[in-house]
Amino acid sequence: MSTPVRSRGGFPILRIEDWKQHASTKGKWEPHFSAMELARLWLDEAGAGPQAVIEALAPALPGLVLDEAVAEAQVAFDGLAGGVRNHDVLAYGHVAAGGVVVGVEGKVNESLDATITRKYEDAARPLPPGKSTNLGKRVDALLLTIAGRSLQDDPSLGALRYQLFSAIAGTLAAAREDTVAAAVVVHLIRSPLAKDAKFAAAHAAVADFAQALDFDAEDPVIGPLTLHPEHGSGLMIAHPVPCWLALVETPAVAGGA
Repeated sequence: MSTPVRSRGGFPILRIEDWKQHASTKGKWEPHFSAMELARLWLDEAGAGPQAVIEALAPALPGLVLDEAVAEAQVAFDGLAGGVRNHDVLAYGHVAAGGVVVGVEGKVNESLDATITRKYEDAARPLPPGKSTNLGKRVDALLLTIAGRSLQDDPSLGALRYQLFSAIAGTLAAAREDTVAAAVVVHLIRSPLAKDAKFAAAHAAVADFAQALDFDAEDPVIGPLTLHPEHGSGLMIAHPVPCWLALVETPAVAGGA
């Protein structure tokens, strides 16, 4: 059975047309592209989307049940102006010990955003008069809190993908009072347009992230990640809990809801 889905404004999403109308989509809204294909998975009557997440996290969160999901949720994870985390799906559920929050990032051929080095380069570019950016400060905070060190401390962090850091921070920032665990799931969707090289790059990005944080990249679920609040980074994570990272790869579902 599928998990109930709503928009971030609270509108029940029952059909693919509801998702398109009530959940903003940054991706291209057409068959075989990630935005529509992830929506189809989560609206599938057999629950293909939620089930993929449950199975991916089973080694770390056995017995996980997903109770509700928010399509295209937006969550601020720091006090800086000019940016929020856009979750393709933000799901809330539970295990025996308590609540669980899961941020899902759907991909067909997209990367996990730019590298950390590229983000710093973007932050350093001159802006028009009257414009400013907090991107550099935001990346600083993510690295210090999640990796426990800066790019100056460890230049190898520059090759990691920014979206893995922002997804973790945005998921943790969405934790509720009863939350006992969090997770980020990168969902690779094998639609007819999917390219093996893009999938391999996503797998490599997750493996590189795991190794940089001293985890075994061969583990099916990476974690639990330990935050480093001693750096005083300013991330808005009021209720820190253990956080896991997983990657799952499934075929797209046929048709549409």
